[in-house]
Amino acid sequence: MSDPFEVSRDPTLLDPEDDASGVEGDPLRTSWMDEFVEAQRDIIEALPSQYGGDLAWFAYGLRALAKRRALDDDSSTGDVASVLLDLCVLSALTAEFHNVLDSGEPGDWRYKCWGAVAGLGGLDPMSLGRALEREGILAGYGWYDPARVGDEVKEYIEACWARVRKDLTEELGDNGLMVGLWGARQGEQAPLEDEDAWDILNAPTSDALVAWEWLTHGAYMG
Repeated sequence: MSDPFEVSRDPTLLDPEDDASGVEGDPLRTSWMDEFVEAQRDIIEALPSQYGGDLAWFAYGLRALAKRRALDDDSSTGDVASVLLDLCVLSALTAEFHNVLDSGEPGDWRYKCWGAVAGLGGLDPMSLGRALEREGILAGYGWYDPARVGDEVKEYIEACWARVRKDLTEELGDNGLMVGLWGARQGEQAPLEDEDAWDILNAPTSDALVAWEWLTHGAYMG
């Protein structure tokens, strides 16, 4: 069985100007990024996974989010906590993507974020508190109360939904975001091979068209 944290080739997407991933010298594929993602394995594996490719997609999405915040060896623990909270938003976005295709509308991401809370619980409470407070979410010592932590993570997801969706689009492009989410649903590694990505974007199924419409028109949450 292949490692869900493995990164395969990047897809060649429809519009080169819309593809921020790059097939040569991909900035998401560096030794530092590999080590960073591996260090977050427990948190990634705690995220709610509905389809076979979700974990690989979370790992790849984490690379994009870390790059977006210019994370490096000099970043503070608070900066790292912010990226991991953004990963929780990506997890909720992925859940809503599946909801749209499963039931025709978004809706129940709130009931699928407890795994994210459990994973984050192993991080430094003060760093997580600072990351939450940057978004105007009062954390304080309530971080030690699992019930309040869940509420605070949900509040962060709602407050940062549009920003994280934009960050992912800036790093991956609309095409790259669509391909990543669709590949997760199909149980594929992230990102998809060129041929599979081409099929999704150039010969989409009716379901893919529904997903594209939702994703590119606000990706509204339930």
